[in-house]
Amino acid sequence: MEYLRQNAHAIEEKYKTHLGYIYGLIANFLYAIYNYKIRDTSVVPTFQLIFWRSFSNLFMVYLYSKSVNLPLQCKSKRLNHTFFLSGIIMVGVNYLGFYGFQKANLSEAIALYQLIPVMTTILGVIFLEEASDLAQSIMTVLRMIGAVLILKPPFLVGSEASSSVGNPERILGNIALIVSTLFFAIPLVLSRKMAVQKVDPQVGMFYSNLFLCMVSGVGLIQQGFRPLDISEMKNVFWICVLSFVAYSFLLKGLKYDEAGKVALTSYAEIPFGFALDVMFFGHVPELVGTLGVLLVFSCLFVQILKDQIFKFFKEKFKKEDPKFDA
Repeated sequence: MEYLRQNAHAIEEKYKTHLGYIYGLIANFLYAIYNYKIRDTSVVPTFQLIFWRSFSNLFMVYLYSKSVNLPLQCKSKRLNHTFFLSGIIMVGVNYLGFYGFQKANLSEAIALYQLIPVMTTILGVIFLEEASDLAQSIMTVLRMIGAVLILKPPFLVGSEASSSVGNPERILGNIALIVSTLFFAIPLVLSRKMAVQKVDPQVGMFYSNLFLCMVSGVGLIQQGFRPLDISEMKNVFWICVLSFVAYSFLLKGLKYDEAGKVALTSYAEIPFGFALDVMFFGHVPELVGTLGVLLVFSCLFVQILKDQIFKFFKEKFKKEDPKFDA
C-alpha cells in the first residue's frame, strides 16, 4: 500500500499543473455511468437510493481514513459549521438530483446539470476571489439558452409542441435538476475553501454523508421501503461505488485548481450520456431539446478556444478604435 501511495504521489507531482482537469474529467466520466444507473433504477423510492448511497459512502470514507491514518475529528468551530451547512444543503441537492435523474431523459438531465459551473463560477468570484473572464460570460449565456431549450416552455415552442415532447414527470424532473444545480455549487465552493485551508476533502465528505444518512433514514421510513430484485440490487451497488469514486476524484481535482475551472470538466459527461440515453433507453432525439444539449456542450469548446476568442475580439475592437487596449 505504501509503495502504491508513493508512486501515486510521484505521478501527481509530475502532472501537478493539469491535475485539476485530469481528476475532473475522470470524475465526470464515472458520473455519466452513475447517472445512467440512477435513471435505470427509477422505480426505487428516492430516499431509499440516497440512504444506501450515503451509508456506503460513509463506510468507504471511514475505511479510507483508517488506511491513511486520517483523523476525522475537527476541533475548529468554523469548519464544523461549514460541515454542518454543507450537509444540510446536500440533503436538498441529493433528493432533487436523484428525483430529477429518475424522471427526466438522461441526455437532457446531464446537460441541465451543466448549469452547476454557472453558480460555481459566480460563488467562486464572490467568496473565493477567483477571476472570471469573457469566455466564462459567453458560456453562462450559452448554458442559460440551452437550459431554456431543453425545458421547452410553451411560450417558446407552443403549448402543443411542449406537451408532445414531454410529460408532467419529465418536466418536474427537469425543474428539480435545475434547482439542484443551483444549490450544488455551494458545497463545491465550500470544499474548495476547505482544500485551500489544507483540510482533507474526505473529512468533509464523511460529515456530509453522515448527515445525509440520518436524514434519508427518516425519509425512508416515511416514504416506505421497497424490496429490490437482483437487477435493482446491482444498480444500487454501482450507484454506491461510482458515487464514492467519482466524488473522490472531483474533490482531489479541487485541491489542485479553482472550483470554477474544475467544474467545467463536467461537459465531458454530455456526449457519453447522450449515447447511453439513445442506446439503452431508446430516447429519440428531437430538434429543440437536442439543440439545447448542443449549446450547453459547445461551452467546452469556448473554454478550450478562449484565448483565440479573446484575441479575435481584441483585434476587432482595436481596428474600430486604435486607442483600444484590453
